[in-house]
Amino acid sequence: MYVKIITDVSTEPVSVAQAKEHMRITISDDDTYISILITAAREYCESYTRRALATQTLEYVLDQFPIKDSFELPMSPVQSITSIKYKDSDGDETTWDSANYILNDDYIPAKVQLAYNIDWPSFTEYPTAAVRVRYVAGHNDSYVALPKRIYQAILILVAEMYEKREISCSDKAYEMPFSVKCLLDNYIVFGW
Repeated sequence: MYVKIITDVSTEPVSVAQAKEHMRITISDDDTYISILITAAREYCESYTRRALATQTLEYVLDQFPIKDSFELPMSPVQSITSIKYKDSDGDETTWDSANYILNDDYIPAKVQLAYNIDWPSFTEYPTAAVRVRYVAGHNDSYVALPKRIYQAILILVAEMYEKREISCSDKAYEMPFSVKCLLDNYIVFGW
């Protein structure tokens, strides 16, 4: 099982102007660099919390359908399911009708649930990566606003990386600032 990015984030949850205001920077010389830091900080927070922090299209790949009547999707919140496809032993791919399943986004992580009186498709699956669930996940203004603590964590990380542009040589691996850990810990998604 793995998740891959199909369509990456087009708009970061923190703008360059917001980051510069937080760091009290008035010049525009480093705008491109700050933009890169924002992306790196978001990706770090996504990895730590297992949440999609900005809208992106993902694909969850499984070797087969589960035994249970539901399965969890990584990277909440899930906005919608684009498709569920499965590949048989000959390599022929079939798109499963969306009437056969329900997105239960009341859970975190979100679940794909079988509709009433429906079973998973019966077929001889391809040896690997036989099931692909493509979906849209992430916080955005029209779906679920980014929690303020995560927003603040991104700003702190951007400022930290801007100030300390090189990793210092020490016996310790990089540790995230304690304030960032405190801000993010309640948002870690457990499961899947």
